[in-house]
Amino acid sequence: MGFANFLDESYQGHVTAGGSVRAYFSRRGAIEPEVTYMYGSARDKDVLLQMNVSRDLGKATGRAVPFLIVGAGRLWHFDPLFTISTWTGGFGGGARVFVTERFFIAPEARLGTEPIVRFQVGLGWANRR
Repeated sequence: MGFANFLDESYQGHVTAGGSVRAYFSRRGAIEPEVTYMYGSARDKDVLLQMNVSRDLGKATGRAVPFLIVGAGRLWHFDPLFTISTWTGGFGGGARVFVTERFFIAPEARLGTEPIVRFQVGLGWANRR
């Protein structure tokens, strides 16, 4: 769950909900496909499909694991009169804070193009060794 804002002529805040799966290709590097639904109003809805690459900045065994993330994908805007799509990209960072050995909360902030800013909090389950 989170919040996103688009850079247009006026404020266009959206509530967001989505999901992703992080698959590690190295000790600290991972790919993370993501789908995000953004609701601005009954007349303004968006869907984002994006491929991300993330880099953990701390040890995976720590209680808090900061990370950087960068991604690119496609955004579809749905309006009662028309539907448009555009390429999008962004970068940012956050931290996975482990509440238990495997369950975490992950606040995150990103800057990019459409949406220009995103703040979100994820919940997740990690297979830590």
